[in-house]
Amino acid sequence: MSKEMREQIDKVKNFGEFLNEHIEQSRCVCIKNIKFKNGMNYFKDLTYTCEMNIDRVSVGYEDGRFTTMSKDIFDIHFQVI
Repeated sequence: MSKEMREQIDKVKNFGEFLNEHIEQSRCVCIKNIKFKNGMNYFKDLTYTCEMNIDRVSVGYEDGRFTTMSKDIFDIHFQVI
């Protein structure tokens, strides 16, 4: 492997670590009853796993499904517990 290729690989690894350092995993609870027409259902008072970043949040179900939304939308529909 050439020196240039090794440097590029190191840059990609460092960038991934930079992106992941702002992610915080916690639990959240839905504060509204929401049902999307062709998507997942969120039910009031159920808890989920949440991975929070600076501007977006991923909400995960126990069966492995998840959805990602902006922090503003998350704040309207969920509360960190």
